[in-house]
Amino acid sequence: MDLFFRVNVNEKIGFGHFRRITSLIENLPRRINYKIILDNKQQINKYNLPNMNYGFLYKDNKSFLSEREDAKLFCSLIKKKPIVFVDDYRLGKIWEKTVSTKSLKLITICDYIQKKHYSDLLINTKPYLNNNKQNSYLEIIKKNNKKKCIFLLGHNFALIPSDRRKRITKKNSSFNVTFYNGGSGDPSIFFKVIESLLRNKDKFKVNLIIGNLVKKKYSYLKTLNKKKKLNIIHKKKIQETLVNTNLLISSAGLMFYEASYLKVPTIFFQLNQNQELKNIDVTKFGHLFLLERKDLSNTQKLSDLIIIIKKNYNKIKKIVNNPENKIDGFGSKRILNRII
Repeated sequence: MDLFFRVNVNEKIGFGHFRRITSLIENLPRRINYKIILDNKQQINKYNLPNMNYGFLYKDNKSFLSEREDAKLFCSLIKKKPIVFVDDYRLGKIWEKTVSTKSLKLITICDYIQKKHYSDLLINTKPYLNNNKQNSYLEIIKKNNKKKCIFLLGHNFALIPSDRRKRITKKNSSFNVTFYNGGSGDPSIFFKVIESLLRNKDKFKVNLIIGNLVKKKYSYLKTLNKKKKLNIIHKKKIQETLVNTNLLISSAGLMFYEASYLKVPTIFFQLNQNQELKNIDVTKFGHLFLLERKDLSNTQKLSDLIIIIKKNYNKIKKIVNNPENKIDGFGSKRILNRII
């Protein structure tokens, strides 16, 4: 049996889609062959992608043209009828309808409710698909897909890569606060509140995770790093930093599930439309703090919130450790058990 994964990674959308499909690949039986289909070969070096089995649709440095053209090129790579996964916001019903004729089964991973699809199985892990609004959302999804589609919805199917499932902790001598704006997000949105924390009389250890796709250099960071006031974290130490932080300030994305799995108290904010959480009771996942992006510019408000969390940390940590909806890290296995 062969599995093909059509996915995209770039500065705009970050690494989330790629990380979701790698969490599936990590759990494949050895007898299963797979191939990750990217736009072009240059993406591997440009985004420092891991050593895996890749295929490419476009020659040289060319990339996406249209759904129809992409589907045509994708089908030209297929010899036997494989199971096809697609996790790419650029692709929808037009692409899926073409590729479904060449595939044994077509599986779509998508966060958007309103997007139209033509899949055999649709995975949407949005947390609001577990609450009492599930039926109304399910009706919308059903209308936007073909009649016999199977739906795997909600947090039980959350895709968490193996590198986020490690829980090696150390005892902190000071209160650790970590800022993270995803794989491609601009870290400068945190600079003012970081300055405020570093000036505060309360002792904070402040970490700033720089995503792999952030290419811009910031002189501000060099200055603070030289003074050893700010810890700048890159790829190899991200997991160690996350499991040992007392408080995380992060964009929602995939980190919503990863932080819940790691039981890290987190202040979330929405970076993109697909990260919207306002219709969700986030407390059921152990998350107590949800801000709009504009709140990040209110330095005093955010600094005060961090100080309040520090003062009430034991109570907050107890709630975070015992959420009603648990993220157990087995989402990938549940999905593969339904397919293979």
